[in-house]
Amino acid sequence: MDILANLKRILALYRNNFLVLLIATALTLLLSGLSLGLLAGPLVGGLIVLCLKLWREDQTDYKEIFRHFNSFLPTFILTLSAIIISFLVGIIGSIPLIGWLFTLAVGPALSLLAGLALAFVVEQELKPLDAIKRSVGICLTEPLMIWLYSLVIGILGSLGALFFFFPIILTAPITLLGTAFTYQQLSARETATLTFGQKEKQIGLAVLSGLFLVGLIFRFALGYQPSFFGRTVLSRNRPGLSERVAGKFLSSFVGEDVKVGRDGSSFSVGGMTIGSKLPKDYPKDVPIYPRAEIQSYLGVGNGDNSTATFSSKEQSDAIADYYERELTANGWQFETSNFGELLIMNGHKNDDRSCSISITELEDEETTIILTLKREQEE
Repeated sequence: MDILANLKRILALYRNNFLVLLIATALTLLLSGLSLGLLAGPLVGGLIVLCLKLWREDQTDYKEIFRHFNSFLPTFILTLSAIIISFLVGIIGSIPLIGWLFTLAVGPALSLLAGLALAFVVEQELKPLDAIKRSVGICLTEPLMIWLYSLVIGILGSLGALFFFFPIILTAPITLLGTAFTYQQLSARETATLTFGQKEKQIGLAVLSGLFLVGLIFRFALGYQPSFFGRTVLSRNRPGLSERVAGKFLSSFVGEDVKVGRDGSSFSVGGMTIGSKLPKDYPKDVPIYPRAEIQSYLGVGNGDNSTATFSSKEQSDAIADYYERELTANGWQFETSNFGELLIMNGHKNDDRSCSISITELEDEETTIILTLKREQEE
């Protein structure tokens, strides 16, 4: 792998397709945020496919990010797995020096692996575990060069997060283009395998478990946390929101049973429901377009905090008219923002509930509807 030549090609493709990459990245970040990250999987997967089509010089546009919600569940599983692994790596990263070296060694590769796995899921429809195995096999063909390559594109893509004057939406496409290029170049290659005996597996698991426990002590008992430039710093601040949420999630993940719906269309873990059906007690004052078919649902409880995606053969104007009429009839106050072929309605009620409805008409005469509900929690 010629890293320098690849970077030149990535930057050239970035310049030549700057506008479509900017719009697609901005929409991905916006909708992922509005959905509390629940739609990040299919949206990022669609963004990687968009980058692949740019590499192949196939016709595409920013609406590519909306075309892969049929892969919602596997991409969600991959995204959730990446979040959990990143959390665990972050804990180990709290150990002075050792943690930084560990993070430096595995961090860049994990980011590339996650992107490659998403590409295998959305384009080749592999199952999550098969996609992960395939991605690992690709990286093992040239481990040192691919690690160095992932480090470089990761740094370039994260510049927007490091420097406040350089927005992340301008730099993130570089990492995605780099991931897509790796997939394009290496996906057809015969993968390598790395086998371990039972003893090696036990030793590796013991070492990782030990590092994690030591990291927990440094992070939560002693107040250390990782910082940039490889220096672990002492902080007495309370754990951040993301850490508290991750802790609660991991606790529920370990302590709760997984319940699968009778027809296999949904399952729930610790009160969170994932599937392709709305709950029976879904809020009645939230309009559902009657000629739309649900593609995915993820929510807690009766749906007051949830995200659902639908597809319809109806035109976006008719769907928008329906929601404007029904939201008003059900007592919602809302504002509408029109971004050409993307329309977003943000509404709220006096009972501390809010909703966001995005409507996008695709070229294949299909319209995607993303409906997000949120109830503010009393402090």
